[in-house]
Amino acid sequence: MTADTSATDTQNDEDFALALLEQDLQEAEVGAREREARARRRANRRSLEEDELLAMMLAITQVQADEQQLQEALDVSQRPHEVTDSQLEQIQRKSLLESIRAQLPVTRWAKDSQGECALCLDEYSAGDCVTRLTCFHAFHKSCLDPWLDKSPTCPSCKFDLLSEIHGM
Repeated sequence: MTADTSATDTQNDEDFALALLEQDLQEAEVGAREREARARRRANRRSLEEDELLAMMLAITQVQADEQQLQEALDVSQRPHEVTDSQLEQIQRKSLLESIRAQLPVTRWAKDSQGECALCLDEYSAGDCVTRLTCFHAFHKSCLDPWLDKSPTCPSCKFDLLSEIHGM
């Protein structure tokens, strides 16, 4: 029985060695998978960290660009503004014209009066808003306002409304 026992022992030893090898192989595979998973997690963390770093760098770059634009705008706003004589005269004329326009009498057209707006050529109707200029010509307010935006003169007689002030 010694031969059978030794053959059985040898077989058992081989089976045991094979089982140990399989177990070592499985543990090695599990270890390799765990190492791979850890490596992927590290790579993902690095990728997320790189993405966050890139996002922060982009945000900083945008903030720097915004700061530069604001600084340039501030620099421009602090420069002395040079106004030419013609620009100053144009501003003064416009201001004077606005002042005159605010003082022009606007009335409602009476029922019994007759007349015609020289700009639109319509007869005045009772209740129409009419503006009378200092030269005594009258126009619908809605017709005269756009005219005065372009010219400071009476549409009928070309009287310069600004000529009465400071001899302009």
